[in-house]
Amino acid sequence: MDKKNKNSNVPNLRFPYKGDWHKRKLNEICLFFKGNGLSKSDLSNEGFPCILYGELYTTYKNEVISDIVSKTTTTLSNPFLSKNNDLIIPGSGEDPIDIAVARAIYQNDIILGGDLNVLRPKSNVSAAFLSYQLNGVRRYDIAKKAQGKSIVHLHNSDLKEVCVSIPTYDEQLHIVKLLTKIDEMIETQSKIIELKQSLIKDIEDKLLWKSASTYSRHISDFLTELNDKSKIQNQYPLLSSTKKGLFLLSIPRIQSHTVQH
Repeated sequence: MDKKNKNSNVPNLRFPYKGDWHKRKLNEICLFFKGNGLSKSDLSNEGFPCILYGELYTTYKNEVISDIVSKTTTTLSNPFLSKNNDLIIPGSGEDPIDIAVARAIYQNDIILGGDLNVLRPKSNVSAAFLSYQLNGVRRYDIAKKAQGKSIVHLHNSDLKEVCVSIPTYDEQLHIVKLLTKIDEMIETQSKIIELKQSLIKDIEDKLLWKSASTYSRHISDFLTELNDKSKIQNQYPLLSSTKKGLFLLSIPRIQSHTVQH
């Protein structure tokens, strides 16, 4: 990577490509469409794959959508279907920054629900490259276009004026390959962390109080209640109860010992 390039039309950190990056309005490099129909009530376990605008906030966290989660059996009179290399951006949300979310699709014939702005890049423009750039350095540019207070809206007419920087197609793909690989590594590590957390929870349950060799007892079976005022400080032992068990604080030295029962 070239870190010495001082040309203002290219990034400081760059793969060994030559030539300037060119600033373009999205309207110059994309065709614009709108999704059509569909709501949460239309989703089912079977049917045609589909994407709702709300899923861009909750389900699809990476810049490129690989696996389609939702399906629908609802028959639409005029469904809008995706094409390979489409880019989708939600048309409404609760916050200008939250609404500035772009996701690339590389599958054909996915039903795209209403309130989705659909950008269809022209030749030699990668939807994934646009997705990474719009979610990164251009995110605030999109947020500035959002309109509204309690609910904000983002229209295609607003997105058309957003500017992006475009290198050659080969350089776009090289950048996307690197960033996608990093995303995959993060996702893999996140799954490993989730599995280890689940393992730790299972071990704690078995070791501390949910083992098959233990049984439930009422606390009154091994503790006697005293209603007596202390005559001196720390006259009686103190018992501490936590999620991990009961601990006896002895006198005069205060030390923690798990109560055996």
